[in-house]
Amino acid sequence: RRGHAALRWRPPDVLLHPRACTAMPDVRVKTEGGSGDEAVATEPLEFTVFIDRSSGAPLGIDIESGKDSAGWDGRTLLIKQVHEVGLFGAWGTSNPAAAVLPGDRIVAVNGRRGDAAELIDACKGQQPLVICLARELPLPHCVEARAACSMPSRARRIPDDTLAAIREEIAGARSASAAVQVVRKQFERNWNFLWGAEALACIAKRSTMQTRKGWSEDPAVIALAMRLRAEATASQARDSTETVLLALDSLRRMGLQGPEEQRQVLLAATAKLSADGWRLPISSLARLLWLAGPLRLDGLGPAWMEARRRFLELAGPDVAALAVAMRRVAITLLLRGPRELKRGAVLCKNFQVAPELVLSFDLLPRGEAEEWVSILRFTPAAEQGMEPGDRNCLPALYFVPKTTRLLVAAGPPESDMKEERCSEEGLVVGQMSRIVLRLSGKACTVSVNGCEVCALPGCDGYLPIPKMGERVRIWGGSQHYAAANALISNLTYRPMLHCPGRDPELLDRLLRRLRTEGLLAALSAPELTELAESLAELAAPLDEAAFRAFGQEVLQRRPEFTPEELWRVRVSFALCGMPLNKVWVAVGASSKHAGGKIVTKQAFATQRDHGKRQRTEGEGHEVERASPPRMSADRKRSSF
Repeated sequence: RRGHAALRWRPPDVLLHPRACTAMPDVRVKTEGGSGDEAVATEPLEFTVFIDRSSGAPLGIDIESGKDSAGWDGRTLLIKQVHEVGLFGAWGTSNPAAAVLPGDRIVAVNGRRGDAAELIDACKGQQPLVICLARELPLPHCVEARAACSMPSRARRIPDDTLAAIREEIAGARSASAAVQVVRKQFERNWNFLWGAEALACIAKRSTMQTRKGWSEDPAVIALAMRLRAEATASQARDSTETVLLALDSLRRMGLQGPEEQRQVLLAATAKLSADGWRLPISSLARLLWLAGPLRLDGLGPAWMEARRRFLELAGPDVAALAVAMRRVAITLLLRGPRELKRGAVLCKNFQVAPELVLSFDLLPRGEAEEWVSILRFTPAAEQGMEPGDRNCLPALYFVPKTTRLLVAAGPPESDMKEERCSEEGLVVGQMSRIVLRLSGKACTVSVNGCEVCALPGCDGYLPIPKMGERVRIWGGSQHYAAANALISNLTYRPMLHCPGRDPELLDRLLRRLRTEGLLAALSAPELTELAESLAELAAPLDEAAFRAFGQEVLQRRPEFTPEELWRVRVSFALCGMPLNKVWVAVGASSKHAGGKIVTKQAFATQRDHGKRQRTEGEGHEVERASPPRMSADRKRSSF
């Protein structure tokens, strides 16, 4: 280290093993000038460069490729020369502190490392390349060099007015395409971590579920995501926590980074915020809880308390983020799917249940059967003296022969000691249906798309009640009956009592915020869909004012939703007790006294070119007309 002469190597010092000294990560001896010169300890410095080779342009480097040469080690690629013309030369011009030099070694390309031949093949690909290089430097200079090379955004600071102009252009982008154009234009010339995070957030916000997948495969978006991932990991001390959380949020929504990959960064952010007393804007606080939901991180109790205390500051996206965060902590996803039902197939081997619970799943029937067919069956995960599958520990679901009518049965299969109930109508073949099974006390109910279709009252000996903490195995089909010809997906579990993550007080305050007019205007259709499903799965209490405002926002923006999203919203509203077609007030007139006057409220049916709200002044009597949004001949302009 600088100023510590004792750390310098001197003949005849002997290095026993490269890993013998824990203070130096990878210590080697480099002799300069012959046998009489002093030896200096060196450390391989690793840094990352981002090269977009989607156009097929040459890299502009010469490497040591001869297997018999002194520079070939079989694991890395030694760079002999860097040409001015080429992608590496352009990178060095834009990032002089992280420029690639002769003598550097390529150790990894897009995560592939350990084989020089594979590295050569990876460099030939016409795609964005994340290249990790190693450079040997004397130890006193490693700290400064590592700071310069590992943070490309520090290599060239852009003027404040340029940064402000780029951020303004991103904020004004009205489509994902416009935001991507900004990235393509400014990425190499004026990179900054702040506008990069905002650009990816804009792309995620302005895209739909279908277009997000396409944008996540765009070379410019991939390069942007790679740099954000690298800098978010190394920027806790350099950039604000708000920017880091925004970058992680955008990467997660675009499907470019998973929750587990963000765990360490989120732990560091949580520790930093806890030390600072959670002094953070409410939007960033909600974003942190949304990101940490699937990971179920510890130490976030004060953050939830802060959200409850500052609920009046919540904007629409914040309300959605907190509701989804609660849902991810409270709900256990057992199967995402879709998966075909097969006889004797196990969908979930071992999960813990409570005596009162809610199981939900999506079912797509593909045809009818001539005999009884099994949909789901639940048995103890392990039981002494009994083969798995011999005893039900929860009610089982079947299809009635030659129909798709549901039958819920409790008790041992092939026994007279069982109780059965059957739905009156069958499921639609080829159409997805949401099935919800509730077990409360000694009663079991089954609902389809939010409407209860059958109930099993239960009694001792008939309806099996699981014990607290009992572990259950789920069968997609039964060993006693053939499996139904259907696909199952989104199988979730939630305990009805003592549900972790479900905060009734915060849930009530979120519903109060939903009553605010225009609060949800900033949410996209996928976010509105996710908010509706979260409220339904959390069993939110019916707040008519909140759900009416929410439902009216959905119907006014109906063309923005895909058929699947609209179906999910309709089912969620039905489960909450407020069908989507009931969010507008009933057609007719109602009068009330207000401030010494009689106010009559008149609601009309939907008409073409009819105003939403109209007030007629009269002497001591006001008439207020309210109706659903007007119809338009142009379907794209129609709001209902």
